[in-house]
Amino acid sequence: MHQYSDKKKVCIVASSLSHGGAQRSSASLSYVFDRLGYEVFIATVLPGNSYDFAGKLFEIHKVRSTFHPLFTRLKKLLVFRHFLLKEQFDLIIDNRSRVSILREMIVVKWLYPRSTIYLIRNFNFDRVFTSNKTFNRWLYKNRRLVAVSKIAAEKANEELGKSNIVAIPNAVPELNSLSEHNVDSMDLPSKYILYSGRLEDQSKNIKLLLNAYQLSKLPEHQIALVLLGSGPDEVKLKQLAKELGLIDSLVWVPFVDNPFPIIKAALWVCLTSRHEGFPRALIEALSLGTPVVSVDCESGPSEIVHQEKNGLLVQNYDPQAFAEAMNRLIFDQVLYQFCKSNAKSSVAHLSINRVAEQWQNYLNQVS
Repeated sequence: MHQYSDKKKVCIVASSLSHGGAQRSSASLSYVFDRLGYEVFIATVLPGNSYDFAGKLFEIHKVRSTFHPLFTRLKKLLVFRHFLLKEQFDLIIDNRSRVSILREMIVVKWLYPRSTIYLIRNFNFDRVFTSNKTFNRWLYKNRRLVAVSKIAAEKANEELGKSNIVAIPNAVPELNSLSEHNVDSMDLPSKYILYSGRLEDQSKNIKLLLNAYQLSKLPEHQIALVLLGSGPDEVKLKQLAKELGLIDSLVWVPFVDNPFPIIKAALWVCLTSRHEGFPRALIEALSLGTPVVSVDCESGPSEIVHQEKNGLLVQNYDPQAFAEAMNRLIFDQVLYQFCKSNAKSSVAHLSINRVAEQWQNYLNQVS
């Protein structure tokens, strides 16, 4: 029996609330369940608390032991289990990467109740599940899973031998109030396109963007490329920019808690990833009225970008094609203004309320 409140209770388990799309999605999901009337808790495994969220925060990472690090892990597990038993949650939603066989055996079979929902946030399953497909099929055989895109759901059903994994997209929080700040004080160019995300080339393929920008006519028309974010490949990417002769045309902006004024002021937002889930960079840009140019990677962009209506979708791994798409938006102002005028309405179905309805329908079906 719940104490103090008749509300249903949900615990969203996240890696952290900082520096990443999956982390921001956890924060956004808290508003979805708050809108549904749940008492919301977010449990974070790692430090980092940059994003606004609804509800209360339980920081597992703060648990410490004075003995061997193994004792710290065990203590964290026991403290978290005590927390889950004490709160008696109606629903647990797991939004972590689940790549360790031993850890996930403990978490799925001992820590979480059977009713837990496991989110699939990336089309690259190396970042979602363990490398042992047989183990994954056994572990999640009678468990609930939800993917963020239709293509990811189809792949997960095939990989795990299931047929009941559904897609519920990321929601776009109400960002307008967060975007009403002047970017002049940030010393940004008067005209720029934007990359917003981690500076990690293995998945984000930022090299493709730099090569496409160098091939395009943007530099000679004084349209800068702003790269907003931090990450392990920053030095390597700056060296490539120097080799391409782009030093004077690029602006590097470190990670900021509130990127939305920068996104709103951009001509358009670029995405060149090798793989995604349901990229927040695109839906957040569109919700602020900023068009997008994206590669057609798996998965997400093809479900977000409506060709020549809110942006342009380009064949992946082709810098020349990406350059030509960007050139179109410079020289075809009718097309650009049409995409810009349609941007916000194209993601209206991803509002907190609309996504909350999808979650409620799903929960009604599985209850």
